[in-house]
Amino acid sequence: MQASAHSLLIGIFVISSTAFSAPPKVEKALPGVGKQGSRFELRLQGSELGIVSDVHFYREGLICHEVHADPENEGQFVATIDATTECPLGNHPYRLRNDDGFSDLRVLRILASGVIDEVEPNNDPSAAQPIQSGVSILGVVESGDVDHYRIALKKGERLAGEVEGIRLAMNLTDTRLQVTGPDGSVVTSADDTNLARQDPYFSMLAPTDGEYNISVDTSGSDGDENTRYVLHVGDFPRPDYVYPPGGPVNQSIEVQVKGDATASWNQNLKVTTTGTHDFFPELDGKRPPTPIPFRVSAFGNFLEIEPNGRIDESADGPDLPIAFNGVISEPGDEDIFSFRCRQGDMVEFAAYATRLGSPVDTVISIHGKDGSLITSNDDRHGLDSGLVWNCPHDGVYFLKVIDKQRAGGERFVYRVEADYIEPSLETFLAKRARLTQDGQTISVPRGNRSVGFFGVRRNRWSGNSSVEFPELPAGVKANCDEITEEEYLMPVIFTAGDDASVGGSLLPIMARSAHNGPTILGGYRQPVDLVAGSADRLFQGVELDRLALAVTQPVPFKISFLEPPTGLARDGSVELLVQVDRHEDFHDPIEVSIPFLPTWVDGPEKITIPSHETIGRYELRSHGHVTTGSWPIVAEGKAGEPTEETDQTAAATGRSSYGRQSSASESQAVATQILSFNVIESPISAELGQLFATPGTSVSLTIPLAVTGKIPASCIATLAGLPSRVSAEPVQLASDADEVTFEVDFAENAPLGVFEGLHCEISGSWDDHQVVYRIGRGGSVKIVSRDDFQMDESGRPLTPLEILRTIQTTPDKRLEANSDDPSESTITD
Repeated sequence: MQASAHSLLIGIFVISSTAFSAPPKVEKALPGVGKQGSRFELRLQGSELGIVSDVHFYREGLICHEVHADPENEGQFVATIDATTECPLGNHPYRLRNDDGFSDLRVLRILASGVIDEVEPNNDPSAAQPIQSGVSILGVVESGDVDHYRIALKKGERLAGEVEGIRLAMNLTDTRLQVTGPDGSVVTSADDTNLARQDPYFSMLAPTDGEYNISVDTSGSDGDENTRYVLHVGDFPRPDYVYPPGGPVNQSIEVQVKGDATASWNQNLKVTTTGTHDFFPELDGKRPPTPIPFRVSAFGNFLEIEPNGRIDESADGPDLPIAFNGVISEPGDEDIFSFRCRQGDMVEFAAYATRLGSPVDTVISIHGKDGSLITSNDDRHGLDSGLVWNCPHDGVYFLKVIDKQRAGGERFVYRVEADYIEPSLETFLAKRARLTQDGQTISVPRGNRSVGFFGVRRNRWSGNSSVEFPELPAGVKANCDEITEEEYLMPVIFTAGDDASVGGSLLPIMARSAHNGPTILGGYRQPVDLVAGSADRLFQGVELDRLALAVTQPVPFKISFLEPPTGLARDGSVELLVQVDRHEDFHDPIEVSIPFLPTWVDGPEKITIPSHETIGRYELRSHGHVTTGSWPIVAEGKAGEPTEETDQTAAATGRSSYGRQSSASESQAVATQILSFNVIESPISAELGQLFATPGTSVSLTIPLAVTGKIPASCIATLAGLPSRVSAEPVQLASDADEVTFEVDFAENAPLGVFEGLHCEISGSWDDHQVVYRIGRGGSVKIVSRDDFQMDESGRPLTPLEILRTIQTTPDKRLEANSDDPSESTITD
């Protein structure tokens, strides 16, 4: 059975429509590599693999014929895959799919050669595994392990080795290589490299006849069973940079190929597409296992001519667009290029160095003829600098390129592409969490709906945008509004009809401008994190150009918002009611969350709707800084774990009455409709000053209210922010009240001092939605001893300075401890 290279139906397993399972989860996919132009097997371990229906590849050249259980290893499955002779080398992203959705993204790396397995024990030079030149070895470096390989060489014979470890995208694999000669002395070694980062490589000429030992171990961290690598050993060349590092499209260009310890040479190449191209240098009919990145642009090259370290006021220069190429050839070197530009030209300067395997940490700057600095940039794309510049006047300007660390050498090649800015647009599926794949696919249960949060990246233009889905499966609809100029993210509701077929595909998505200017179109670009380290550092990832969307088997419940009677007031709270509609045989609780909220609005991570209830209450709270307006809100719901109070049988067996086969964390999420959620100014307000009192007294506090809008017919007013051992009973409040009075009791041991945060909370029920308004922010309570409490003739408490003046000029007027005067007028500004 065969299908396209993008996706392949490899078997349909019929399961009950009431089964409650999960998408495939791949924990291991070994060996993770395959040979170009061959058939090979991929051994899978994980969960839900026995009901896999499709394997979807994002690149051309791979075909999966079947996935079947491994009869010799229980719990493992085998995928049989063909790689065509034209299959591109390198990483091929793929996903597995069953009737409950897609797996996380994995990658399969295609090599030019086949692989042999490491044979243990080989952790000592005396037990080194014998190999021949021209092999690729699949190995594992576990904790404390060192793998040794033995090869016989003649004097002058070339030997090259390269590890692919981190590039397999399985684990944070950081390996080292070392070669020792027949006498045991070290001939060469390699650790991190500019071109392959944590993957080392070397090339050498054998200094004498004899047997050489190649060792592989880990650098800086212990390995484990997932620290896997492929070691290529042969007489291939291993250069790691070319100059110039890029050229114009559709033109033959001669490059100098360098970095190999045994040879340098010139080679011509011609590339027919723009972008970053994989260039495989060739010497004597042999190529390295992995390529060198080579930039290809739609405009010409300009190569530096030394000396070029000073600004020459008489210099002319090329017109833009152009690509400047150079080498920071020695420490402290500065390269300066002149160019012509016109007033109003918007130009982007983009450096390519570390992205091409160069050690240069570029800093670029634009200067006038007098040498004055106009603008500069350090890091924009990783260590590669870049800037956008609006030319102020017609004339000649100068681009300066330096290394930030003031280092240099023959490998410090770079390329700076200077091109006019064109407005662009692209869309992406927003990540639910950093460095994970949560929410990176869309699964829509048949007869239900789900949500994806799609964003747009606008470059050099502003305005509304739309996201379009031109190739949705039959029976699936997408509902979304335009993304306004002020926003970049919008929920999209996908609905699958009852007649939609269970299945999945990789879909193109289009972003379109929605403004009065020329139409701007863009595609889908989705970064996916694969291998991450500490401090959120990403070591390996891929970018996808299509969305994985699956129609899944039905789930036994739906959720929806009930329309709230009012919006969320600034510095207030409101309940959103979520209604669940369960299948008659489904009794599990439902966990509900709202993935994205407006800025300065928060709520619980999730709420749980018990099995015996149909309404969930999700309280949202706004802060005083919130911006008023309308936002689209969507909630997601998934089945929770069974409990004893819902179903005794479920608690005992781990299964719901609907045939649960997975945990709550893996169950399918469904979505509400999009709710147009309003954040409003508070319809009620008040001002509070400072409340004075002494311990052991009771104070009447009256707060004038300004009601400017509708509030619940009956409310409760609560005085909040009181210090310890100070209390006030809540007060019933009518909607037309213009003031509220609290009796505030201060205990004998009430603390002395000034306490900020006094305010009033007005709460009530509105069409069964609980609403809270927080008013009078900025109030405070000041508690002083009886000896220090004095008032003027009007009953206003005196400040310490006023008390001091009173003591100096008038007889003592301190209040008696039991005086009623302090409780009659004790709120001041």
